[in-house]
Amino acid sequence: VPLLETAHEGATLVTLAALVSWVAGQEVVIAPTDFDMHQAEVRLITQVELVGESSVISFAEPLLYKHYAGPLQSFGSQSLQMQARVGLLSRNIVIKGSGQGEDMPYQAWNIPSDKSSSATAWCGNGLCEMSEDSALCPFDCKGPSYEFGVSIYVGAYKEALTHCTEYLQCTAGFQRVFKGTLSLNNVEMRYFGKNGQQRGIEVENLGSRGRNVTIQNVAMHRGYYGALDIRGSDGCRFQGNVIFRSHLPVVGVFSGSGNIVSDNLAVVGIFWGTHRNAYQGDEISEIKLTPMMGMFHDQASLSKFCNNIAAGSERAGFSGPGAVCGDDA
Repeated sequence: VPLLETAHEGATLVTLAALVSWVAGQEVVIAPTDFDMHQAEVRLITQVELVGESSVISFAEPLLYKHYAGPLQSFGSQSLQMQARVGLLSRNIVIKGSGQGEDMPYQAWNIPSDKSSSATAWCGNGLCEMSEDSALCPFDCKGPSYEFGVSIYVGAYKEALTHCTEYLQCTAGFQRVFKGTLSLNNVEMRYFGKNGQQRGIEVENLGSRGRNVTIQNVAMHRGYYGALDIRGSDGCRFQGNVIFRSHLPVVGVFSGSGNIVSDNLAVVGIFWGTHRNAYQGDEISEIKLTPMMGMFHDQASLSKFCNNIAAGSERAGFSGPGAVCGDDA
């Protein structure tokens, strides 16, 4: 939902340009409108007041940053209105990871670790090791030490029967292919994904049965890897969702056709190359020159990406291979 007017630093309320059914006790994220994506702010609603066609959302903790909402401006025959978005993060049904260390802001627990192989294993050496966690050794493990959240995988597998006699003479029997389905609606996934291993939701090798995958009005709330990955599946729908804090690409469609990604709000996209000091020295200088996937990435080029909002990314908001052009294009 867009802001109706600019919310300034120190404010304890925001005015939305639409009527909402949100209630006290729910959490919202207010998208950043400056160069620092971590100016996104999460607040707990204390009161909702409907005023005409707008909604006034109040909270106890003041805003730390300005969130801009300007008037409609015309540029020739085109018009543009710049407004911060506010997304609802709370749902009645919650699929939740442990969220170890989430009491600290991302900037605090993303402090690089010492990668020296000569360091001796002990609490205080700057390494977050297998025997440590943020509760037992907060000096080393500044936040989610394993970054291991919840994930949903929807895929296919084949079951084959082979008949063998006692003389080991075998003949092929029947084969069956099982393909998963998913209908996820009005659910919150809190602390999702496994860093470097698995996205929050992965859809793979469903072929035309991808049409049985629908993800709508889901809040993906603080992740440790990408939010959605679609491969080898056709006709999946990812619509009207709110994603706060995810690795890039937040949503990636890598193969398949007819997949629909529409009306989603993604806030804070983290580049994995700088997360937890993944690259150092000359490596990071080289990687900065390499094209990187944005928050919404369409590698398949056969999908429909419509009305999505990318708010705060360490790389692009939208990316893909683009259209093939001739010499005269």
